Amino acid sequence: NDPERVLVNGLIKWVAEQEGVAGQQVKIWPLDPRMMIRSCTQAIHFDYPFPKHESVRARCANPVWQVFARVSHPNIENASSNDAQSQSEWIRIPGGYDPPKKTGSKKVLRSTINLATGKPLQNSDVAVVEVEESLLKGTQIFDRFDDILYMETVRDIPEGAVIRRADLKPQTLIHRGQMVQMTLGQSRGFQISVYVQALQDGQFGQQINLKNPESGKILTGIVKGSNMVTGF
Repeated sequence: NDPERVLVNGLIKWVAEQEGVAGQQVKIWPLDPRMMIRSCTQAIHFDYPFPKHESVRARCANPVWQVFARVSHPNIENASSNDAQSQSEWIRIPGGYDPPKKTGSKKVLRSTINLATGKPLQNSDVAVVEVEESLLKGTQIFDRFDDILYMETVRDIPEGAVIRRADLKPQTLIHRGQMVQMTLGQSRGFQISVYVQALQDGQFGQQINLKNPESGKILTGIVKGSNMVTGF
């Protein structure tokens, strides 16, 4: 099966189930034609990375990649109204907080320091704590360290605040025009590294096009870190 068609069909089915609408009511905006979608050997994981449900993140574990797709559906104007909180409405969790056992609780990520706008997050910046689910009031949150991998803040976040999905965005690890290190040959039992020029911005797991400055050849790689890609 065509990997892109499998991805699009999976997106439509997932969004329809999440929103309680028919698949025919879900529209997937055209994917970036520069992206080469590779066949995923495992089930593709979908989630909403932002509060308005206008974008869906699709992640594959093998080979590792992620794609952001813009979607539309009948519920989009009303989705996630609780995440439109002002900065004065932070849900603060003090250190050592222990939720009552008689009520429902939920794991969340709590900031351990004051976080400035644009700060790339590290595990030491947050802690996993349990809070009363009623305190969240439907707010979309993160509950695992893996969820904030290569994410950055979009606003100042005070110490002790619950990290909301609306507070973060994917970090741009590679910028168009930069020279980046590409690693080749790992799947074939050897490894070489070359420096190539990025032809587009890239976030973790995305496939981007690059150019070999010596030969002029256009290459495709998967973003693995800051200024680092893995070639096919």
